[in-house]
Amino acid sequence: LKHVAKPMHFTEIAEKIKSYGTRALSVHAVQAPITDEKFKIWGKEIADFAKTLGVKTITLHPNNINKNKIRQEKALENLGYFVDLYKEEIVFCIETFEGKRRVFTPDEIVNFNLPMTLDTAHIRDDKKIWKLLKDYKQNIKNVHLSAKDENKQHLPIDSFCKEVVSYLI
Repeated sequence: LKHVAKPMHFTEIAEKIKSYGTRALSVHAVQAPITDEKFKIWGKEIADFAKTLGVKTITLHPNNINKNKIRQEKALENLGYFVDLYKEEIVFCIETFEGKRRVFTPDEIVNFNLPMTLDTAHIRDDKKIWKLLKDYKQNIKNVHLSAKDENKQHLPIDSFCKEVVSYLI
């Protein structure tokens, strides 16, 4: 769901999803502007939507912006607002993306001790994925599994993905 949806529709959408007998495991809120003041409004709407669905985790993409300390501090402030508001009831997780422009890189997610959604297709180096799994497992709340090659992401799962699943279970 994009952040343009009207809040009054979230309850109707959640009820429709539940009427099909579908159980949602998490919400993937990719358009979240976590460095923006408006995120506190939009984030509350999506968190309440997640609560209605019985979902605890929400995955956010880290903004692809000209990163600086002020923008990171604003994102941390916004995320902290929801930690205070929802305690452990709802958890906003930052998805792993490489790239210097991202407000949080995988290393920064770790450095700031943020909840993580580990996406195996977004990190080029498999050794880095294993390091995150071994050293940061307690804060990895979701894992997006898909294969990758040099030019493509989100391919059907491969033997590496299966090894990750074996490690996690």
